[in-house]
Amino acid sequence: MKKNTVPKVLALTLSLVLVIGGFIIALNIGKEEESDIPIVVSDAQKFKKEYEDLNNKQLENGDILVNLNILDENPMVYSSTQQIEELLNNNSGIVYLGFPESNASREVVQILLDVAFIYHVDTINYINIKDIRSSVRVDNGKLLLTKGKSTYYKLLELFDEQLEDFNYLYNGKIYITNEKRIFAPTIIFIKDGKVIDSYTINEDNYTKLSDNDKKEITKTFENDIKEMNKTYCDGTC
Repeated sequence: MKKNTVPKVLALTLSLVLVIGGFIIALNIGKEEESDIPIVVSDAQKFKKEYEDLNNKQLENGDILVNLNILDENPMVYSSTQQIEELLNNNSGIVYLGFPESNASREVVQILLDVAFIYHVDTINYINIKDIRSSVRVDNGKLLLTKGKSTYYKLLELFDEQLEDFNYLYNGKIYITNEKRIFAPTIIFIKDGKVIDSYTINEDNYTKLSDNDKKEITKTFENDIKEMNKTYCDGTC
């Protein structure tokens, strides 16, 4: 008597389907894992990495960059000159202009972030000015100026009243650049479209901040933020 082979064939076919199906699923899972799914990095994370990655790095001139400890949830927002211009159009905000290879920037921005945390500042507009500024050097007694990017000159225009003429000192001689200068750092406080205060350090003359220096800068930033948050009563409120 012949045995019925149909159930065996069906069972074998089902097994093959399951095996092949599992193999295809595994391949798809592998593809999903290997796919270029963009990882979203916030401005806060980007800024933290930009500055902390240079902790204790030695520069070509021998300077050691100071160590920073920046909160994961910091208020730094990478901004355009257009966004800065919008602040000056009857809006309010804080602008930080600097770069991570500047020890003056590093010391001051740590103070700014610490004060911002205490006073619940949720946004600080940031532009890295290192690669957009003009640069100067002296060759055979002649000043050579390399123009910066258009975004830099837009910032010079926006903050003309807060900036000083840039006179370059080299070997005891002062050279006139016929430009103003954004030193790193420059912090600008804007309320209702008007600059209420600005703070800068001439990085060319920078020396490490003392404890008293840090206290004074802290007090300055606190007063500026309080002024920005202050509301005025016209007598009817």
